[in-house]
Formats: sequence, C-alpha cells, structure tokens
Amino acid sequence: MVLSQVAGIYDPLGLVAPYVLSAKILMRTMCSKENEIGWDEPMSEDMRAKWVQFFTGLYDLQNLTFKRCLMPENTEGDPMLVIFSDGSQQAYGACAYIRWHTKDDKYTSSLVIAKNRIAPAKQLSTPRLELCGAVLASRLRQKLVTEMNFKFSKIVHIVDSMNVRAQIQRESYGFGTFVATRVAEIQSTSDPTEWWWVQGDQNPADMTTRVAVASALGTDSKWQNGPDFLRTPFEFCPISQENTIDSDQIPDIIGVTMSITSENRSSHGCAVIDIERFASLKKLLRVTSMVLAIVKWKTFRGICSKISSGTSVEAERSWVKRAQENLPEDYMKKFQRLWPFIDQDGITCVGQRMAEWIKQSWNQREFFLLPRKGRFTE
Repeated sequence: MVLSQVAGIYDPLGLVAPYVLSAKILMRTMCSKENEIGWDEPMSEDMRAKWVQFFTGLYDLQNLTFKRCLMPENTEGDPMLVIFSDGSQQAYGACAYIRWHTKDDKYTSSLVIAKNRIAPAKQLSTPRLELCGAVLASRLRQKLVTEMNFKFSKIVHIVDSMNVRAQIQRESYGFGTFVATRVAEIQSTSDPTEWWWVQGDQNPADMTTRVAVASALGTDSKWQNGPDFLRTPFEFCPISQENTIDSDQIPDIIGVTMSITSENRSSHGCAVIDIERFASLKKLLRVTSMVLAIVKWKTFRGICSKISSGTSVEAERSWVKRAQENLPEDYMKKFQRLWPFIDQDGITCVGQRMAEWIKQSWNQREFFLLPRKGRFTE
C-alpha cells in the first residue's frame, strides 16, 4: 500500500521534489538488508510513524501554488537560464530558474523544473555526489533548451563546490573513470566558462538534497523564486569563477604530470623526442612544434590549432642548437674564415660578411653551422 501511494504522487516537473525526497529515503530504508521485511509483514512502529508523518504532510501540499506562466507581462529581451546543482550523502539534484528583465528595470525569476535522486546504496564521497548533481544539471539544461520555445540570452550553471567547478575546467582524461565519464558528459552539453561558484547558503539546489517540509516550498520561498541575487544585475551577483584550488588538491585526479626543469623550453622539447624514430625533417619539426605548443599552453586540447609558423621556426632552431652541441670545441677557430658568430638564441651562424646578393636572392643572410655528421644533419 505504501508503494502504491508513493507512486501515485504526480510531479513530473519536480516542483515538490524536496518533500517527496523523504518518501524515497524511507522506501530505500525499508528495502535495505538491515530492515528488509516481506510484503505481507507489518512494518515496525518507528517506520510506521515516519510514514504517517509523510502522508499527513501531503495535505499541506494542497495549499501550495506555483506560477503557471513563466513570462511576466512587462518583460523585455530574452530570458536567462540559471541552473543550480548540489549533492549530499542523502541525495543529489538540480533546479533551474528562468530570469527576466522587466521594463521598469527590475529582474524577476521563477522555478522551471527540478530533479533529484537519492544517493546510491554504495557510499560515495560528497565531491562525487556533487559531480553527479552537476551531470543532472547539464541534462536539465539540454532538455530545457530543446523543449522550450524561449531563446535564452545566457545560460549559467552554479555550484557551491570548488572541487566540482575545478574538475569541469580540466580535460576529462586527467581523472579516473568515474569522474572522467561525468566530466566528459558535462563538457559535451555545456561550456566550462558557463560554470560559476556560489556560497552554499545561496544555493537553492541544496533543498533537493535534503528533506524539506511543505511550508518551505511556499510562493515567496527561495525554492520558488530562487536566491535574492537573481533579482539584481548579473555583475552584482555574489558568484565567482576564481579558481582557488591547486591541481594536486582536486579529487580523483590522475595521469602523468609533465614538469619542465630546463629554463629553455625549446631545448626541453628536443630532449623528450627520439630523433631516430623520424625519417623526414618535416615530420620531426611538426611533432616538435606540437610538443612546444603543449609546453607553452599547458594543455592537450586543440593543440594542433595552436601550431603556427613561428612555432615551426622555433622547432627548427631548437634542433639546430641541439645538433651544434656535437661541434668540436675549437670550431670558432676552425671555421674562422666563414666568420662564425653566435646570435641572440645561442645558435652559431656563419655568413655575416657574405655578399648582399645572397640576402636579396635567398632572403637570408645568416646560415646555421652544423656538424658534418649527425642525425639532424642527415
């Protein structure tokens, strides 16, 4: 009878999700191994009292009213979609609000949809549950953008966990399987720059993760209207994108850490590449350019698009400098007839006093001095 009564609660938009959460938790408690009872067996008096309290509170839901129309009469411009998410040891969830700018230069916001799920029976850490809440938020966003007729001027995701936001800012392959798959799903439906951080007491999604009474869901509540800062200009909202967490403090992060010990990143690029594995100079320079770009930008994402002609020139000069390490110690005296000199990058060049026609013909007046034998020279 309890199961049929709970299943009879029709709330597809999750407007009373914080209250219904208590029924979900009670159902799981009844089905757990510690309290497992048969279908025909009576429940304990303590469990019965909790269910009576829940069903009695359902009568209070009859007094709740929600706005049927999400668009006020005196609005101007397109609305903003703001999605909050959170997680706790009991549940994780997300709630979405639509924010309008009115003609009297004010802002109004109202709840659109909410969704929560109870935490798995296998206990997870709070950061992981908060990440699950962020996944739920990204799915709500995709559903709203697809199904609603509004064109949103801006979409903002807000969390109260620095860990979750820091995870979303990084590439998914830098985490374990659990976090990596969820971060990848979030990044496929949203941009990392759309995620913001707010203090926990300003996050209405916290109500989706904890049991709430019906009176807390009233017309003038934070649940229906969102936090007060949604009714202020966006630049005054107490949200932040500042990252205050070091990489080694982010939960579940794994992978290889690439550290540069050389002061010259060009020579470092050559040090990690085996020149014997390349049959052509063109391929060698391209791979070296990619390594130098990774060192410069400290990311693997879209690295091919970051390669420029300047990167290729830098790659060539780095290999020339490395090859010149095999020149004899007295090479300056040995090749003095070629007028050798060292340029600003520490590369030995010749041809300082060659004729002007070389400069005009080849558009080059400096020539690298390379050892006669060597893989790069070959």
